[in-house]
Amino acid sequence: MKQLNKIAFFCLVTILSVGCSSTPKPNPYSQLPSNHFTVSHSRIAAKALSSQAKKVLGTQTSVIVASFVDVNDLTKSSSLGRIISQQFGSGFVQDGFDVIDLLLRKNIYISEQNNGEFLLSRKVRDLSAKHHVHAVVVGAYAVGDDTVFITSKVIDIATNRILTSIDFSIPLDKNVRNMLNN
Repeated sequence: MKQLNKIAFFCLVTILSVGCSSTPKPNPYSQLPSNHFTVSHSRIAAKALSSQAKKVLGTQTSVIVASFVDVNDLTKSSSLGRIISQQFGSGFVQDGFDVIDLLLRKNIYISEQNNGEFLLSRKVRDLSAKHHVHAVVVGAYAVGDDTVFITSKVIDIATNRILTSIDFSIPLDKNVRNMLNN
């Protein structure tokens, strides 16, 4: 009888320990406040974009990260556009990329072409040749009533081809409004 109790106890401990070990760890980003912008919003998007870029480029590639711009005027940025680009640059560095940082407001895009598309400026091409850079991380944002919609792309500098992209949004809270006005 003692033997049977020991076996039953052993089975119970095993079942309980297996149940505990298979419990998924909580996602630290699932607890983000939905009505406030945090650095984690950008980190999640940057990680997703850099992971996609790594598949296309590998990590032995240098990239330029440009300031994110207002989609309604691609020659203008804001504090929000500059800080998000900085956060994306950090994300790419953490993912193993060699990042050439540019705090550019202008000259990432040249004038609009007849078909509504934009091309990378000669200045970016010249910088890429100087630093042996193959891709540029660009971004644009559009402001809605209570949300800022953001698109970021990794673009091949030689061909203007989009290698990968990501779309995300952040809540338009008081801090974001202040950064948009600066």
